Amino acid sequence: MGRQACCCVIVLLGAVAASLFGGVRPAASQPSQSPSDFARNVVTLLTANRYADAWQLLVAVEKRTVPIGLYVACEERAPIPGHLVSVRVVSIRRAGIAVPGLDRRRPGYAVTVETTIAGIAQSAVTTQFVFQLVSDAGRLGWTLHPDRFHAYRQGHCLQAVPPA
Repeated sequence: MGRQACCCVIVLLGAVAASLFGGVRPAASQPSQSPSDFARNVVTLLTANRYADAWQLLVAVEKRTVPIGLYVACEERAPIPGHLVSVRVVSIRRAGIAVPGLDRRRPGYAVTVETTIAGIAQSAVTTQFVFQLVSDAGRLGWTLHPDRFHAYRQGHCLQAVPPA
């Protein structure tokens, strides 16, 4: 059971990491929050299952397309078990980011994050993933993985069944 729970956490963290790709148009000014701080904040929200708060940090094109109620209901179907013990930014590099909902790449950051989640069968799981950020109207934003974005845009969860 403990090994299965740990595998579940790794899969769920992978899903969170896969959700975090992209952004929108570059802003003329620099974002008010560093990519490192922003990434840690989003990871903290997602691992605490605070999906409505994380939705607020999506880029504008995604918030216009994906209703908050649908996003939250879908994400709550597979909450992250356990609790975040640590989140650490391992590296940050500038990158061109593909943005679901927009036709071309935007300048942004690829942020490698390491998380440790505990509370699953009395063990902790540490994983690393890269998520991508861009500047959106003077602030950093994150976007959903293209598969999630397209499912939400069509009005359903990635898991294929609309929420109740």
